[in-house]
Amino acid sequence: MTHEEQADAFIEKFLRYEGEYDFENAVIDAIFCVNQIIAEIIEIDSVLSEAGVLYKNLNYWQEVKKELEKYDTDIT
Repeated sequence: MTHEEQADAFIEKFLRYEGEYDFENAVIDAIFCVNQIIAEIIEIDSVLSEAGVLYKNLNYWQEVKKELEKYDTDIT
């Protein structure tokens, strides 16, 4: 899944399952979720001290966050 597709998937899930959610809140909550994923990857990486695969995952999620932040910029 591309960064753009992943960002859109997060937003769509919030919009689909939360009923009265609006787009702005869906974006904000999607960014929150991605921040949590990034924090977990960083913590796992520091515990294991092996950068290889984990840094690739970290970069992927950082790119997803950038895509979500584009939406956030469009809203404000």
